[in-house]
Amino acid sequence: MDRHRAALETVLRQPVTVAGVTDLALAGRKFSGNSQRRKRRHVLFHGTFLLDFDLRRIETYLRTPTRQPAYRQHRSHTEFLCNLGLPASQVRQALATAWNAHEPWRGELVMDSAKYSRAEWNRKF
Repeated sequence: MDRHRAALETVLRQPVTVAGVTDLALAGRKFSGNSQRRKRRHVLFHGTFLLDFDLRRIETYLRTPTRQPAYRQHRSHTEFLCNLGLPASQVRQALATAWNAHEPWRGELVMDSAKYSRAEWNRKF
């Protein structure tokens, strides 16, 4: 998480903190949530970035969690979350630079065209 923190701090030109276990926050407000699943031979790590989302909608769709990190301080979703206010391309570039990952992984290209770009996959949820 520290690599993500440093990359975004450079772009934002303000302090970014790792909060909770794997959240990223600006001034105590979460803009990125991340999760991981580890098995003996596999690791899945995924995350989200709030860029320009109508935060009021979150109150409608998500219940307040029963387990909360201490830094949440029992705040509502709209008081706890914030948008980065950056274009996705700028976040993508900052992370690619931090990870020296400028070329797409071949498997990513195959999965994108074979699965994730297909309407039947995206509309099944």
